[in-house]
Amino acid sequence: GDTITAVPYTLDGGSAPEIVESDDTTHGKKILHLKGGYLSIPNPMKGGLADVTGFSVTMWVKMPTADLTSALVSMIGTSNDSIYFTGNDCLKYEGSGYLEVNNPNYVKTGDLTDSEWHSVGFSITTSGFQIFLDGILKYDINNNLSLNSGVTRASGFDYSNVAATVTSAPYIYIGVGGPTQLNEAYYGD
Repeated sequence: GDTITAVPYTLDGGSAPEIVESDDTTHGKKILHLKGGYLSIPNPMKGGLADVTGFSVTMWVKMPTADLTSALVSMIGTSNDSIYFTGNDCLKYEGSGYLEVNNPNYVKTGDLTDSEWHSVGFSITTSGFQIFLDGILKYDINNNLSLNSGVTRASGFDYSNVAATVTSAPYIYIGVGGPTQLNEAYYGD
C-alpha cells in the first residue's frame, strides 16, 4: 500500500500518538491511538488543483468516551480559513463565510458515543455537503439537526470557498483543530 509520512505531536498533559495492535482486525491489525496528541500529514491536495469541485474524507473511528467538540480531522488554510469535523458529526468551516452543521452547543447527535468502531466521513462539493455514518448518508443541506451558514439558506452558501481552503492548507491534522483538545480516539484503516 501507499505510505503516508506523518509527524506526531504531543499536547500539554497528553501522550505521544502511537500505533497499537488492534483486538479487532476488521479495522486493521495496527491502529492509531491518540490521547492528548495529534498527527500532521502533508496535504496531497495542496496547490495545483485549481479545478477542484469537491473532496471527501472518510475514516474508521472509535471513541472510548463521548467527545463532541474536538476535531477528529481538520485543515487550516493560508488565509485564516479552516475546516474541521468532530465526534458530534459537526462540520465547521470558517473563512470566506462560515458553515456550521450539528453544533454540539445546540444539538447532540449521539452517533459516536458508544465506544464502538464507526465509519465516518464527509463530502463537500460546490453545491453542498454530505455527512455519512457507517456508510449511510446521515446529514446534508436539507437534512441536519442544526445548521448555520450566515446566509438565509444552506443552499445559498458558497461551497467553493471550502475547496479553496482544502487546496491551500499545507497539512491535514488528525486529532486537533477544533475548539477543545481531543480526549482519546482510535483510528483504523
